[in-house]
Amino acid sequence: VGLDLGRRWARVGYLEQGELQLQSMAGSAYIPALVAYDDGRVHVGTKAMGYLRTDRSKTAWVFDLLRVEDSALHAGGDGENARVKLGGEEIEVDRLLRPFFGRLLRNTSHPESGRGRAIVLWAHEEERAKERLVRAMDDGGTEVVRFVTPLEAAIAAFNLNERKVRRFVLLDVGASHVRVDVALRKDGNLVPVASRHDESVSARQIDQAIALLALDQLANDGTDLREDAAVRRSLLQSVEALRPDFARLANIDLAMKSGGVEHKVRLSRNSAYLAAESVVTEICNVAQDTLRRADMDPRHTDTLLVVGSAGSYPPLLEAMRNLTQTEAILGPPPAQVLTLGLARVGLQ
Repeated sequence: VGLDLGRRWARVGYLEQGELQLQSMAGSAYIPALVAYDDGRVHVGTKAMGYLRTDRSKTAWVFDLLRVEDSALHAGGDGENARVKLGGEEIEVDRLLRPFFGRLLRNTSHPESGRGRAIVLWAHEEERAKERLVRAMDDGGTEVVRFVTPLEAAIAAFNLNERKVRRFVLLDVGASHVRVDVALRKDGNLVPVASRHDESVSARQIDQAIALLALDQLANDGTDLREDAAVRRSLLQSVEALRPDFARLANIDLAMKSGGVEHKVRLSRNSAYLAAESVVTEICNVAQDTLRRADMDPRHTDTLLVVGSAGSYPPLLEAMRNLTQTEAILGPPPAQVLTLGLARVGLQ
């Protein structure tokens, strides 16, 4: 199987008769990469998400646990003995990670051996985090066969090495980062020549800009909820859920609750686009800077792929088209492209 473990969501996929099949949890292929610890028990998936609304102090994102020594959660220890404090209790990190990966991958093991094998997307340099991931997955019954970069996964997803692609640009706009990879054809294959990973801009900032516009509009109508943290969180979730459908919506209807009362806001699509315009500009600046490092004119791009949670956001696609003079490749939903690539790498 291929595992794409993001900062907020995880996706697990495999190929069946050439088609990508996604593992689901509670009916969703977008699985929260979150754990919660309460009364001696570890909760994952939708149960863990429930704690975000009721008691966030008992929750931790899996990615933060993997990099725990650099996280505010760190309560002591190192390596296998690292601990965090959740809900006032100290607990070993490995004890939190084992049930997450065991539950995430429990239906992907071989029927005879009872163990699974995984290709894992990895775009980070932290070796301790990688070692912790391998250990937690192994304890959960899955062997990590190989780590694959986003660029390798994207090339595999569309078989780009077999196509006449000479200059390839990959833009990954995730919930907490932007990553750009540039590859040129050398000796028959695409090879990386420049990359940049930037956490100062992300898809979440697009959502925040649109959510702020909605709160300002509500305040202008006489209900000011801009300082209500719970309202902001629920509104961000509403924007994130609707963003993939923006292209077909003339208006964006958002709802939020405060004190048991539901408030609704209607934004025009164009006003939402304008609210996040500066974020799109920042993302394109990251892409342009990476192309400059590759000593490549953006207009010489012959293949462009935009993936991640904002990979289908129309203003971003238009801005990248204007920058590169190239239409982005169309295929599976942008958030699933790298998972497809991982699954194809697994068959090689």
